[in-house]
Amino acid sequence: MTFKESVLAKLLMCANEYNKLIGIDFVITSKYFVNKDVYLLRFHKDNFLHLTGVTTKLYAEEFFCKCLHKTLKLEEFDCDNNDEIKGKVKEKMKNLSNIGNFFDRELIFQESFEKKRVKCEIATSDGKCTLGFIKIKNDVHVPLTLLNKNQIKIENAITNFKIEKVVK
Repeated sequence: MTFKESVLAKLLMCANEYNKLIGIDFVITSKYFVNKDVYLLRFHKDNFLHLTGVTTKLYAEEFFCKCLHKTLKLEEFDCDNNDEIKGKVKEKMKNLSNIGNFFDRELIFQESFEKKRVKCEIATSDGKCTLGFIKIKNDVHVPLTLLNKNQIKIENAITNFKIEKVVK
């Protein structure tokens, strides 16, 4: 099996995991938040593509639907242009493969998260990966980045918080 064939198989599995988060609002509150009292985290179909590290000419939502329905073809995406991209895609696939129960794990949060060029209003980590969110309309925050390992600085970590899952 080629690297790209392996990634295709993982994309199809990861789409199912990611789909478990769609339709749920994650309401995060903490008296230790400085910038806001409440963060509303939401997952959309069109955010999945960016978290995978692959490139495609498909629209983001179309890409997700093809992955979810297992109709994505090898020629519809790229992921093996160079070793750096391969490494990032491999890390992202590892972390996306069990993203569906991410909010059931022991987490930490950080407001105003920055890592290299990535800037997020809030990020969370389970120690194995870090998920960063940006604000879109109506104070909703959607995933922008998925990084390998914990990228939250301990001195900025918020461990006292409440997560409420609201099914829409």
